[in-house]
Amino acid sequence: MEDMGQEDGTRWIRIVLPWPARTLHPNARPHWAVKARATTHARSLARSAMAEAVSSHGAVWAPHGVIEVRWTFCPPDRRGRDDDGMEAACKAYRDGLADAMGVDDKRFAAARSVAEPVKGGRVVVDVAKFASGGVLEREKGVGRCMEALPDWLRS
Repeated sequence: MEDMGQEDGTRWIRIVLPWPARTLHPNARPHWAVKARATTHARSLARSAMAEAVSSHGAVWAPHGVIEVRWTFCPPDRRGRDDDGMEAACKAYRDGLADAMGVDDKRFAAARSVAEPVKGGRVVVDVAKFASGGVLEREKGVGRCMEALPDWLRS
């Protein structure tokens, strides 16, 4: 976990999570109990990492609006993987982040990229942060887009 500092007027919090368990990947077909244990563990890891980052950096998110989240997947090897499958394997991570942030994960505007493999693999997550009462600068530019969304998706 680290504070990424200024980038485009936005401050970012970075956390690094382990490569998701094989049982969490969409093409795996584990027993439901095995998958449930892996999901609970992954969600807990992400929740703990983000809670520590939030307490260290004092990040507070507005009650409404978009929260930018960047996922960088560093696979454990050079085997071919699709980025949507890697993102799906990180659903429990996403839920854990939202738990720690006290927000609904439907507010996340996610961008994803795949980096070079690293031994053991890892997932680097950058989350935009801003001070209490602040508004993410990029959110202002999303105004027209947000107006077109149904009410249940905007909050």
